[in-house]
Amino acid sequence: MNSEHHDLLSKREAAVLKHLQPPPLEIDQRRAERLPIKLPIYYIIQGSHDSVSAQTTTLNMSGGGVEFLIPRMVSPMTVCRLTVTLPKQPIPLVFLGHVSWCRQGRGKHKHQYEVGVVFSTPDSCDEPTFACYCHFIAAQLLTKYLT
Repeated sequence: MNSEHHDLLSKREAAVLKHLQPPPLEIDQRRAERLPIKLPIYYIIQGSHDSVSAQTTTLNMSGGGVEFLIPRMVSPMTVCRLTVTLPKQPIPLVFLGHVSWCRQGRGKHKHQYEVGVVFSTPDSCDEPTFACYCHFIAAQLLTKYLT
C-alpha cells in the first residue's frame, strides 16, 4: 500500500470534518445524476471505535459523491477519506466526506454493503482537486448526452 494511504484520518482532516455540518435531511440526496463509472478507489471510513479501509471499484459516481461496496455496515454521517484514481491522471484525488447511507448489497453483492458517500464542501486548499473531479464528471455527462 502506498504511504499516502493511512489507516486513520489525519488530524487536519478530522478537524475539518468535525466542523462541517451535514446537509439538512429534507434535501433531495439524488439531485446529481449518477453515472455508472467504474474506477479504482481507496477508502478509509472512520467509525467512533474502529475504521474500515480497503481498495475497491466504484459502482457509480456523481458530482456530489460516489457509491461503492464495503465488507460491513457503517452508520450514516460516519466520516471518511477517499482516494480516487481518474483515467489519464497520474496523481490520485483525495476527498473528505461522510456516509450518506449504507445498505446490504443486492444480487451478487448480497454479502457486502453498498455505501453512498457525499463529498464535503472543499476548503480553499482542496479546490483544485474538486475542480479536477468536476471536469471529469462534466466530460462524462457530455459524452453520455452528445454521443
